[in-house]
Amino acid sequence: MIDQNEQIQISAETRRSIFNKIMSHADFIGVFQGSNYEDQNIVDFLKMIWDLPTMPSEDPRFKNAEADARQHLVNNNDWSLTYTFEQRFNLLAGDIIYFVKFVEACVSPFVRSTIDEIMQYVDEINPLLNKDNCELAIEDVRCQIKVHNCKYSYLL
Repeated sequence: MIDQNEQIQISAETRRSIFNKIMSHADFIGVFQGSNYEDQNIVDFLKMIWDLPTMPSEDPRFKNAEADARQHLVNNNDWSLTYTFEQRFNLLAGDIIYFVKFVEACVSPFVRSTIDEIMQYVDEINPLLNKDNCELAIEDVRCQIKVHNCKYSYLL
């Protein structure tokens, strides 16, 4: 079986537009907003996208990217979110699978508190994805909330 993410092609222009749209929301990391929410924070959001414990740190004081991110995003708060996503983790120019995971995380019921919030993001992102024949489509239902995944659409 072919991994669905391998079929998805999202142009650099579309990635940038989606990223800018998502980043325009101050609460785009949802329940992970702030320094600590029920022991969850921005690092936990990043771990929805990347396997931080297995990635190298860029700071010799830390053993992996998770410790690096925790130090700079939680303890010191000296990395901006733009730097974190664009430079440190290369979201826009890196492997498409991570960009797809980022988009899917932003509309996940584990990140958004309500169906209305999820649908607001889906409604804003889908017109941009449609330019590259992709869409966020309902894939599953968890806790009575629809889970959207990025799919290539032959019908668009």
